Amino acid sequence: MQNTKLELKHILIIIFIIILAIISFVFVVGYIISYVDPKHSITGYSIAISFVGVFATFGGAYLGAKVSGDNSRKLYEYQKNEKNKQIINKLEIAASIKMIKVLNHSNIAKESRLNLYVAPEDNRTYDEIMSSGIMETLDLIDGYANPIIELLEDRGFCCKVKNIANH
Repeated sequence: MQNTKLELKHILIIIFIIILAIISFVFVVGYIISYVDPKHSITGYSIAISFVGVFATFGGAYLGAKVSGDNSRKLYEYQKNEKNKQIINKLEIAASIKMIKVLNHSNIAKESRLNLYVAPEDNRTYDEIMSSGIMETLDLIDGYANPIIELLEDRGFCCKVKNIANH
């Protein structure tokens, strides 16, 4: 692979050649016009300088517009990336909150027993059984599933994920 970037010494050489060409152009055109009309020799030089000035003006305008356009494009890309990062952070926070709910439920479920079976010889009343830390099966499942379902049903969440994926 070749390095296509110009080094400083090459840029200085190019600028020196351009300046030398401009000065040569002014002197050659000025000399030719003053040779044709010796009474108005200074007019030839001013015409040559004005001619160079017109191109310098357009060249400067082009260079300014190019630099401005490049900077605008870079700024737009940066702003778009920052906006996507903010959206991703918001989505991660929303997902983290829902996952914290699942984790909290998991901790509660670890401390509880699941009400799958009560032995026939268990003589406790229903209220005594329920107050002893037994969790219903549906409560156990809902504690895990509901936060995830809420996250998936959140239309804003789904649309933002799709928008980020498409960019």
